[in-house]
Amino acid sequence: MRKLLTAAGMIVAFLVPILSLNLFPPRSGAVAVIVNPLGGLRAADVIAAADGRLLRGGVWPWIAVGIKSTDKNFAEALFKAGAIFVGSPILAVGCQNAR
Repeated sequence: MRKLLTAAGMIVAFLVPILSLNLFPPRSGAVAVIVNPLGGLRAADVIAAADGRLLRGGVWPWIAVGIKSTDKNFAEALFKAGAIFVGSPILAVGCQNAR
């Protein structure tokens, strides 16, 4: 039981800082965009639909980093276009493919 509690505590200690970065997604600037992997949309298409510019694609088509410097509500536009997650691009670094 003690090992289970220790493992759970380590998972929570790891996830809380990461998730707290994304409670309030950036309203403008570079953002990581994730779309439903089973939904048929590509993250690059969602960024384009929100009038953004693709900065970097990911290993998978449902993860990308985009930017739009002129719109303060870029995150809102991404959600309306089909994004299920918009957050700090720092979190997407591990999902990126260095090309």
